[in-house]
Amino acid sequence: ALCWAQQGRHEHHALYDNGHCAVVHASNAAPALIASDARMRLVGDGGGRELPLARLYTPASADPEREHTLKPDEVLTEIMVPARKLGPRCAHYEVRQKQSFDWPLAMAAANFNGPPRLVLGAVASVPMQIPVGGVNETPREDLRGFVDTIAAKVVSEATPLEGNAWRKPLLQAAIQRAMLSAAGVPEDQW
Repeated sequence: ALCWAQQGRHEHHALYDNGHCAVVHASNAAPALIASDARMRLVGDGGGRELPLARLYTPASADPEREHTLKPDEVLTEIMVPARKLGPRCAHYEVRQKQSFDWPLAMAAANFNGPPRLVLGAVASVPMQIPVGGVNETPREDLRGFVDTIAAKVVSEATPLEGNAWRKPLLQAAIQRAMLSAAGVPEDQW
């Protein structure tokens, strides 16, 4: 299948995994739910099954014509978030051109209730899970440097198309702000 964004206007398309198709995942809620270890319950003719929400999505690089792993007869009936992940150490941050627009330019969700999780949205064909081990053990005075290092590394691995590299600093800011907020750093200290 041909992805017209590869040759056309693609400023709002994927910054990662865009070699074959530059589509961007459309959910604003999925990154926050995945960062919270959400699971889903599916029901179909063959019975039911439960799996992590992160496994619902199919990357465009694997199959550009299929966005999810649902079977033809399945329906999503429930999304479950573990209580241990619903504490105060989570944050979701989006950067938009205007607040009234429904599509973010960059998004990050961080959850430090338990093992740390960072999930990016609006930059790839699926919500991107980023390893951030060590954040809960980092002393408060070293936290900003730790967060800045992670954000810079993640952004350095982007593979922007010709017209969307301008979004990389926006993504870096979203990562920094979500992680600092989840770590309990007040907004006036970002």
